[in-house]
Amino acid sequence: MSFTDMMSSARGPGIIGIILGLIVLLGFGLLFTLASDSGKGVEPSIESVLRNQANEIESLAQRVESGNTRLREGEGRAKLQRELRDAGSDLRKKRAEIEWLQERSKSLENETTAKQGELDAYKDRYREHVRTAAKGTK
Repeated sequence: MSFTDMMSSARGPGIIGIILGLIVLLGFGLLFTLASDSGKGVEPSIESVLRNQANEIESLAQRVESGNTRLREGEGRAKLQRELRDAGSDLRKKRAEIEWLQERSKSLENETTAKQGELDAYKDRYREHVRTAAKGTK
């Protein structure tokens, strides 16, 4: 194997190609290590800590506001539920009252019919009495 064979890429990458490949591979490895390093051992700056805490405070404030909104909605729903429950009991009372009134109406109709029959009988008796008393008069 001669020196020209080692430098040319006719039979393979050659020594220079292998060295360049290793340099590129090591460079990408170094870049990956730097990019994926989570900063262990390096303390974050005060500004970044304050910025992160401000973001967290803002996020928590939004959660508190949404929680308060849901709580108000829940109170409104509980009030509505109480009103519906009260309306339901009032409805049951009114239904019982309506049933009693319907029964009372039927009994009053029966009494009215009976009284009307008594009135008709009285009229007949009165007419008969007046007619018998009026016999012989003009």
